[in-house]
Amino acid sequence: MLAQIGDVLPHFRIYERLFKNHERLLVALSAVYLDVLRFCIASKDLFVKARRSKISMSIVLRGMWKSHLREFDAYMSKFRAHSKRVEKEAGLAHMIESARIRDIEMQNRALQLRNAKYEKRNRVLASLPAVNYINKQSKLSSSKHPGTCEWLQSNSEIEAWYAQHSSKCVCCFGIPGSGKSVLAASIRDFLMDETSNTNTEKVCYYYCDYSDKPSLSMTHVMGSLIKQVLEHLDVDQFGENFKCPYKDSRDLPTYEEASLYLLDLLSRFDITYLILDGIDELDATNQTQLLALIGLLITWKSRSIKILITSRTEEFRVRESLKMYPAVHLSSKQVDDDIAMYIRGEISNIPAQHPIAFDHELRDEVVQMLVKGAKGMFLWAKFQLADVKEALTKSALRKILENLPENLGGTYLRIIRRTSQSPGGHAKLDIMRRVFRWLAVARRPLHIHELE
Repeated sequence: MLAQIGDVLPHFRIYERLFKNHERLLVALSAVYLDVLRFCIASKDLFVKARRSKISMSIVLRGMWKSHLREFDAYMSKFRAHSKRVEKEAGLAHMIESARIRDIEMQNRALQLRNAKYEKRNRVLASLPAVNYINKQSKLSSSKHPGTCEWLQSNSEIEAWYAQHSSKCVCCFGIPGSGKSVLAASIRDFLMDETSNTNTEKVCYYYCDYSDKPSLSMTHVMGSLIKQVLEHLDVDQFGENFKCPYKDSRDLPTYEEASLYLLDLLSRFDITYLILDGIDELDATNQTQLLALIGLLITWKSRSIKILITSRTEEFRVRESLKMYPAVHLSSKQVDDDIAMYIRGEISNIPAQHPIAFDHELRDEVVQMLVKGAKGMFLWAKFQLADVKEALTKSALRKILENLPENLGGTYLRIIRRTSQSPGGHAKLDIMRRVFRWLAVARRPLHIHELE
């Protein structure tokens, strides 16, 4: 009997090590071990009694054996029953562990597939020739003075453009420096807030910037728009069947291929809002392609695409090509109100020792003169405010107001003249000439340390 017990105990010990976290199996093993312990105690008691007897041990054992054999059979019966339970629980534990391992393998496989999709997504995004549109948007949004640009959202043409479900294009024309880019950025922020809770609408935007030469090529326009859409897609869409004509930064698709791919991506959304700022800054070739893209998107029937375009008023080619679309013209009244709000906000932060800090009449005069002289140009007002802030006396301030330059050209000329008349003026002018030459031929915006 002990030999029978000894045959199975090593297997049970293995079960205990393999399935140490399975409580039901451990309870069954405990019952088996208790049976073995009781059997051993009973066997020990039998031999102890036989040894203490004055009669020969062999005779005593023969006399006691039959009665104890029935008791041992009962122990063994329990032992076999509990052993069967152990085997059953071990089988169940094995099934549970196998299922758990399969789950882990499936999870690892799913994680590998998801990581592969992330890698593919990152490779695709890295292959796109795009400008830093997020940084550009952030700069424009931060430069917007609180309370300005709000009139555009309530403009009848903009309201109709936003409310209409079908594709629609609206243009916004203004003179240089009138804040068109900031207006475009404010509309983008408004649309982002309005569409933040839906996956069926997408906002794309692009700023053509003469100071950032790559932004003036259709290659970067297409790459940036496509990148914005791809960034919006769930990573699960970047599976084995995901196709993209952009292989790497050196193997770029044609304009036609990129246009068709953009249409394919936009088909995933019910409505797409597209903001294109400063298209007048593109050269003739890139401008022609962008205008063709606008026409293609507006006439596309599969989805609704709403386009907002900003451009300089005097750009005849753009105005002629877009004359069939409704337009918002930045009037002096609308822009003047924003400029006045901007000037008042800047003046309110002037230190207490400034001559207009507590002179409200003079402060109103400054606002009135700068708004009148700006003629709708934020940039002009910004330059004059810098001079106003430097005035130390009321007479100096009035002299500034009496000699305001008529336009930006006059403003730049006055800056150069003032620089030449300052200490070390000739050396400063020489530095300015060299800086201007570098900026004129640079392929990208330069950092200060690169000009040193």
